[in-house]
Amino acid sequence: MYTYAYKVPGGKLLKVAVEVTDDHITNVRFTGDFFLHPEDALEMIEAKLEGIKVDLKAVQTVVEKTFEEEGVVAVGCQPRDFAQIIVQAVRGDRAPGT
Repeated sequence: MYTYAYKVPGGKLLKVAVEVTDDHITNVRFTGDFFLHPEDALEMIEAKLEGIKVDLKAVQTVVEKTFEEEGVVAVGCQPRDFAQIIVQAVRGDRAPGT
């Protein structure tokens, strides 16, 4: 399992725990002090990411599409932040300040 935490500049803290098999997401969980509406938006995003290749563009496309189709509103973060932290976790990047 890969983990990563990221403080969005001027925004909220996002954390991810992601499991990967053969370069594809098999399980992903986001936590942090951000807010999404509707309430089940986070679960929708996580479910739609399962099976997606760990690639910034591919992951960002899924997240952005989910935001658009489901009318997701985020406070303190953007769709690209969710994609970026997955890729950073798998690459083994160190979180800023660590």
